[in-house]
Amino acid sequence: KMKEGYNIAQLDERNDIGYYSAKFPFPMADRDFLNQRMWMEFDNGEYIIKNYSVQHSECPEKKPNVRGVSIITGYYLKPMDGGGTELLY
Repeated sequence: KMKEGYNIAQLDERNDIGYYSAKFPFPMADRDFLNQRMWMEFDNGEYIIKNYSVQHSECPEKKPNVRGVSIITGYYLKPMDGGGTELLY
């Protein structure tokens, strides 16, 4: 369950740095993440989104959370005929 989330910096119109924290089930410690996120929208309504962990002076680790690390994560979103969206991770 997400506890909080917000933008740290908008780098350009398709590139930002965002923070979010999440409640994890016992016995694991809650996690937080600081990711640089990039996205591209195509004319046909498809999107590509990717992110990876970064460090930023405005967002040090927040104890008691454990800072999660995303090496690289990506999503592909495609509108489906008849409605809905296909999501590939």
